[in-house]
Amino acid sequence: MKQEDIEAVEGTPDVDEEMSNADGKFIAYADRSVAGKKAILAYYFTNDQFYEARYLLKEDHSLGSSYISDYEDIKDALTSSLGETPRDYTKWDTDSHEDYYSGREGDALSYGYLSYATWFDMDNMDVYMFMTADNYDISTTVQFDSKTIKPGDKDYSGTDW
Repeated sequence: MKQEDIEAVEGTPDVDEEMSNADGKFIAYADRSVAGKKAILAYYFTNDQFYEARYLLKEDHSLGSSYISDYEDIKDALTSSLGETPRDYTKWDTDSHEDYYSGREGDALSYGYLSYATWFDMDNMDVYMFMTADNYDISTTVQFDSKTIKPGDKDYSGTDW
């Protein structure tokens, strides 16, 4: 797909910018949703070809466990929609945190001791979902990556250092 194809469906983007670290650009829409959860939706292009889309969740909760519930809801919706069984990963920063926060995963997530990842391996794309935290700021991303189109490298050959 090209940017114009996506804009024909999504409308005029809220953001339309060149990327500083890769040969390409992105467009973003501020008021979207995934599985009924508030999100920002961004599309990434190289050589006017779409290669990646990301949902960045914008839900605001006071409990880390609510973010885990959101994550599970989205994973269930993706599983139902994609018809695939995901590969799930949880990562604790230390064994002692895993032991101490057993049964209180929401707290561990909020403190940055626990992170989540899910991966769907599709024929023409990979679908990833990540949830991590830094200083009580929990972020969840759902990412769709093309297996055939990859971002281009930025050309710095004309740059004077």
